[in-house]
Amino acid sequence: MIKSINICGVDYKVYCSPSVSGGVTDLTEKTISVSTASPKDITNILFHEIGEAILHERGLRYTRYEEGNDGVRFLLTHHEFENVIADILLIAKQLKGVKF
Repeated sequence: MIKSINICGVDYKVYCSPSVSGGVTDLTEKTISVSTASPKDITNILFHEIGEAILHERGLRYTRYEEGNDGVRFLLTHHEFENVIADILLIAKQLKGVKF
């Protein structure tokens, strides 16, 4: 499994555990935790968390002062979106050959 991923020039440690609920990205500690409870969902969960980390590192993730994921907003132009896609492709190259 993956031990770390470079996201926008920042190394994020990746942890996999059946005790994690879905996925969690700690933007301060630069960690991504992914549940292994449902193996068929690992790739989807991992890329969801990677996407949030990319948007954070690019300064495009905003948190309002309320509880839960609905308090998080993303705001970006089409050009910024294209850069996010380029980042995702770079990460996909890092993951080439990794079995989930």
